[in-house]
Amino acid sequence: MTAREEWRAYWPIVLACMIGITMPVVAYVTLGLFLTPLSQEFGWSRTLITAGTGLVAALTIPVSPFVGAAIDKWGARKFIIFGLVLMGLSIASFSLANGSAAQWLALWSVYAVVSLLLKYTAWTSAIVHAFQEGRSLALAIILCGPALGSALAPPLAQILIDGYGWRTAYLTLGIGWMVPTWLLAFVFIRDVRPGRKEPSGGEQQVVYPRTESMNAGLPGLSIHEALRSMALWRIALATFFTLMISAVLSIHKVPILELVGVSRRNAALLASLSGIAALAGTLTTGWLMKRFHPGVIGAITNFVLAAALIPLLDQFTTPTTIVISMLFVGFAGGTKAQVCSYLTSVYGGLRNFGKIYGVMSSIVAVCSASGGMLGGFVYDLTGSYTPLIQFSIPAACISGLLLLRLGPVPDWGQPRKSRGH
Repeated sequence: MTAREEWRAYWPIVLACMIGITMPVVAYVTLGLFLTPLSQEFGWSRTLITAGTGLVAALTIPVSPFVGAAIDKWGARKFIIFGLVLMGLSIASFSLANGSAAQWLALWSVYAVVSLLLKYTAWTSAIVHAFQEGRSLALAIILCGPALGSALAPPLAQILIDGYGWRTAYLTLGIGWMVPTWLLAFVFIRDVRPGRKEPSGGEQQVVYPRTESMNAGLPGLSIHEALRSMALWRIALATFFTLMISAVLSIHKVPILELVGVSRRNAALLASLSGIAALAGTLTTGWLMKRFHPGVIGAITNFVLAAALIPLLDQFTTPTTIVISMLFVGFAGGTKAQVCSYLTSVYGGLRNFGKIYGVMSSIVAVCSASGGMLGGFVYDLTGSYTPLIQFSIPAACISGLLLLRLGPVPDWGQPRKSRGH
């Protein structure tokens, strides 16, 4: 199928995935806004409030590859449909916090289990199996979802907290966000078996036996080859550094801005502005990676992130530099999931995409979960976020250098010996 035919047949999947993938980011991008009311009501430290996110990492590291394998076998739809409902209920349950640290961590433990169903593996698997020629753009569009959530959720959470209190805010965010995303997913998302559809638009699909993997016969690396692929190791390490930075900024962006003199409401608006810039970053990166070497484009986005962090250092902070920094931090941050998922599909192929990206998803989850806790710990220890920013600038540069050396893009249509692996 041509890219045009793929889009004509499968654009509803892209729409549903783009909206649905906003759901998993809501709890993270709004947590910074809940730090102050939770701390005031219960006397909790920022380390404790963000510690629950570390539980997500602890569970995701060993389990995500198995979830990826299950998605390869049974398809993404089932995971998404059930996961959205449970995620909405889990976020709403944070409103039940009663001041007990054990209960707070228990609520996050439930969230950690539920989040396994909605890792990037599920959303990207639904896309890479439906698209081949149009894959980069399709991934770019669905991965605008986190940026869209980052743009909409913080100001909404701030309005709800100011007007109705933090409990009602959590309840509304959980249930109110879940209902429309679930309806779209239920109606439009379906599992497509690539390489088994007719090129005309009819998409007659072969029905597999239940025991056969949906990816049987597709080109790509075996698990053993993936473990020996230096390109995939470089992608994983670069992803770890950059997403750790993005995780700290995602949760602590508002507190960082408050420390440099920005009001809480304006900080929420700047966080929203950063989310809008992330939309532009995701789409631009998807377009560029299809036309130029994807590793080089990924490297450039890391260098942009490093430069964007400099204005957040005390000696460079002015109202103008803060706005510029938020724009470019958002732009660069919006590219990270897109870069990781696209590079993984390009250098690993589709044969074991779910398993390989399941490992990458573990890295994403570790960073998303532990980054917030790390930021809270450093603040409680030093009273400042400056040490994290000082570390993040060279870390982003190292990530860029890693992606510059990925090597030639494999041609999965050629015999195995000519793929460069």
